[in-house]
Amino acid sequence: MSDIHSNSIISGFVTGHYLAKERLPLGIEAILLIGATIASCFVTYEVARRIRPLRPLFGLKPAAVSRSHSPAKDWPIARGLSSDDTA
Repeated sequence: MSDIHSNSIISGFVTGHYLAKERLPLGIEAILLIGATIASCFVTYEVARRIRPLRPLFGLKPAAVSRSHSPAKDWPIARGLSSDDTA
């Protein structure tokens, strides 16, 4: 199984490898590496959240199956209104 943080660690190693070759000041390199790690976490989470088969692999609950709209929910009694109320 995989998770978001292990993907971010790999992403950080790759990003750090290429940043080291650029000979940037340490502060800028740190900001870029932290930004890349945050972006990697966000992108990995969004991809795992939207692709149903990936959800359990990333520790997310399976997505709820969307149900079609039920006309019974539009009836006044289903909305909590009595038969005397008109809405």
